[in-house]
Amino acid sequence: MLGLVKRLVNMCASKLKVLITSATLDGEKVSAFFSGCPVLNVPGKLYPVEVFFSSERPTSYLESALKKAIGVVLSLAHALSLYWRVVNFIGLMLFRAHTQTQTQRERERERERIGKKTKN
Repeated sequence: MLGLVKRLVNMCASKLKVLITSATLDGEKVSAFFSGCPVLNVPGKLYPVEVFFSSERPTSYLESALKKAIGVVLSLAHALSLYWRVVNFIGLMLFRAHTQTQTQRERERERERIGKKTKN
């Protein structure tokens, strides 16, 4: 994955800026890989980090990296999908509540108008 990013950086050197954040990557190794790019270390962790290692050696690192990246993207897409469903549901409920309130006001106005007509 970083190899593809490095190719993009080399192709668009003046336009593309890359920021890599990680709690587990070795900053110095990444800097060396990207031809000595600057490293900013922020000590400490804001939340616990778990490191998982593959139990099997991959036959193709590229295929393994792509599968992992696609898995991450799909899990993010699923989470975003759920988020938007909740947001849409809340929006729908608010719209219904607004519409019901508006309908009740219109009914009250109609009753008042009819009441005034019958008095005259």
